Amino acid sequence: MHHTSEGRQTVRAAVFRGLGVPLRVEDIILDPPSPTEILIRMKAVGLCHTEQHVLKGEMPVGKTPIVLGHEGAGIVEAIGSDVKDIVIGDHVALLWKPACRQCQHCQSGDHHRCDAADVSNDGLQLDGTYRRYDASGESVGSFCRTGAFAEKTVVDQASVVVVDRALPFEVVALASCCGAGGYGAVTNALHVEKGDTVLVVGAGGQGSIAVQAAQLNGARRVIVADRHEQRLLAAVAMGATDTVLTIAEGQLISKVLELTNGRGVDHAVVCAGSADALVQAYRATKSGGSVVLSGIPNLMATSIPLSPIEILGGNGKVLLGSQYGAVSQLLGVPQVLDQHRHGKLRIGDVIRREYILEEVAKGYQDLAAGEPGRGLIRFN
Repeated sequence: MHHTSEGRQTVRAAVFRGLGVPLRVEDIILDPPSPTEILIRMKAVGLCHTEQHVLKGEMPVGKTPIVLGHEGAGIVEAIGSDVKDIVIGDHVALLWKPACRQCQHCQSGDHHRCDAADVSNDGLQLDGTYRRYDASGESVGSFCRTGAFAEKTVVDQASVVVVDRALPFEVVALASCCGAGGYGAVTNALHVEKGDTVLVVGAGGQGSIAVQAAQLNGARRVIVADRHEQRLLAAVAMGATDTVLTIAEGQLISKVLELTNGRGVDHAVVCAGSADALVQAYRATKSGGSVVLSGIPNLMATSIPLSPIEILGGNGKVLLGSQYGAVSQLLGVPQVLDQHRHGKLRIGDVIRREYILEEVAKGYQDLAAGEPGRGLIRFN
């Protein structure tokens, strides 16, 4: 990377230019931060499945070209004149959903419902402008207003939370998305208690954290389902008591009912992004139980095949969605990091393979092939 005129910098970044075009690392021009923004030198970024949806056309973005990446951690290098409570040298976790602190939700402490985050895939900064440009001068978007697959990024102060400088960057990165999502879905959304039976559908990064959280909360049985056997083996190491290889249709429901003597589980966490996974989890959950969708689904799926009589027959069965574990990201991310600090969550164990930025496309190929846990981009 090198500096250009007027405080601009040239940095390497992974740029998505549209379906059918390989994700490629290229030089982009990065503008300095505006008064409410900060410049971050990236240190670690997780390979979240959300970007996989973008690459497969399952999550439309409002702008291409766009720098992908959101599950990140880094060091603050510069701050705008109006930035508060953040200083140069701070270590920060990126927030894929900003917390503006001004809207009614934020004023009530529900930052995970922030009005400013209603549309975060439009590629714009929070103020509606751009900070990135390619060699031709075309504006380049920023996915989730973070654009983390880059040597450096510029984000609004609403898109970070300051963390303990003693924490490893890879742990902070994962805590910012799959950590808070998996732990919070179990603890804050479902309120799993001692003796409960829990089903986790999807044994990737978020699912691995959800398994640990269920054990931490005293679950008697933690059943994990996935289409990839190697992920199930990794889930056992995370604390799963039973595993279900879901290759054939309906296999999940029949196996879970068999394991629970026909009763179904008390709670289900759906970390896999498919409508079918959500429906099967609902049907494998007991009457009066609860199901939470925590993983980002295929946004092209517009409906789920649940009939009204099925919902009525659930007799109080709850189906809910959860972002950041149904709690403010300003609380949820530190909460997860605190559990890691005290040895209760093994966030680092979720990382299965590390890559350099130029290998980001390979990382997503490995993810699509069923690589367990989380891949991680580490910056020098």
